[in-house]
Amino acid sequence: MPTTIVTTDRVTWTDITHPTQVDMDALSVRYPQFHPLNLRDCLNELEIPKLDHDDNHLFIVVQMPLWSEAEQIYIRTEVDVFITKGVLVTSHPGDLPSLIQLSTQLQQDDNQRNERMSQGASPLLYELLHSLIDDCYPIVFKVGHNLHHIEKRLFHNDTRHLLYEIARLRRDIITLRSILKPQIGVIQLLAHGDWPFIHEELDPYWDNLSDHLVQLSAMLDEYYEIIVGLSD
Repeated sequence: MPTTIVTTDRVTWTDITHPTQVDMDALSVRYPQFHPLNLRDCLNELEIPKLDHDDNHLFIVVQMPLWSEAEQIYIRTEVDVFITKGVLVTSHPGDLPSLIQLSTQLQQDDNQRNERMSQGASPLLYELLHSLIDDCYPIVFKVGHNLHHIEKRLFHNDTRHLLYEIARLRRDIITLRSILKPQIGVIQLLAHGDWPFIHEELDPYWDNLSDHLVQLSAMLDEYYEIIVGLSD
């Protein structure tokens, strides 16, 4: 249940890893405007991606794909976010490298902290979401590489092993599609909602993130059509 707090004169970022009820109780005392239902959502293993708005804050649930070495499959991992004026709170299992890297940099490097937290909470949120979505590109590119590899070997003699690879890749594509597509609506709400805690000048940047997710989803849709054809 490690909690780190990084503060500048513009924003305080509280990052909670492996949240517990004790963490949520402390958060409710520090930020009484946070809705109890949203605090409770942070303790649920997987919520539906969403954006809840309140007069005093936004609560955002996003999910990203992560490779599980133990299970040899892609799994979804969740980041729960509270944002209000001058405050960003993230709650997550601690398994997303870019989030951990950003948190560590801002804790340890004064120059990084002053530069990247100088504009307030919503630009910091944008930077965090941008890094999470960017991490999805190598994942999807790897799927495309594996698909190309299967296509090249389609008429080789090792049919049984190839069918196994096709089935595994089809599973990966279906999983990645199911994770990434629901995130598009969440990011679009950030862009097109009238949120007092979000800088209006960020609207084109949210749209850009949404475009990235649409692009990734379109690539996966194309891969799915190909893998179904190969399977047939």
